[in-house]
Amino acid sequence: MRQKSYLISPGLSPVKVLRRPQAQLRVPAMSETPDPEFIYKIVSRAAFDAALAEGVFPQMPIDLKDGFIHFSTAAQLGETLRLHFAGQNGLVVFAVRASGLGEGLRWEPSRGGQLFPHAYGEVALANVGRHVFLAVAADGGVELPGWVQ
Repeated sequence: MRQKSYLISPGLSPVKVLRRPQAQLRVPAMSETPDPEFIYKIVSRAAFDAALAEGVFPQMPIDLKDGFIHFSTAAQLGETLRLHFAGQNGLVVFAVRASGLGEGLRWEPSRGGQLFPHAYGEVALANVGRHVFLAVAADGGVELPGWVQ
């Protein structure tokens, strides 16, 4: 039995149509590494004030436990506040220039497979930009300033 040939497009060679696939190809999903100007850190006011007084980058206990500093993008920030800081006041959210973290910045899958920014190694205080003091409602509601983008 002779197989039919089909042209894909004018000027290209004919291809044969297979009746049954020989093997299924599994192509992993491609995801682009985000490249925001700023990423955001959430800490308690006490941790923020103490760290600045000592001249070190503000961190939370989970950062010390995990061995890297947790950050969120602007798009992830509201959900991070809702899930992990609901009902808390005395918080500080501050912007960090992502490009200032160099090779120490890694994008790793976390909540729902989203890529989250994590910093490994020391982070210079010079990378800290604007900050805001805020409280998160018991239901996780919070109003972020317009510069979070």
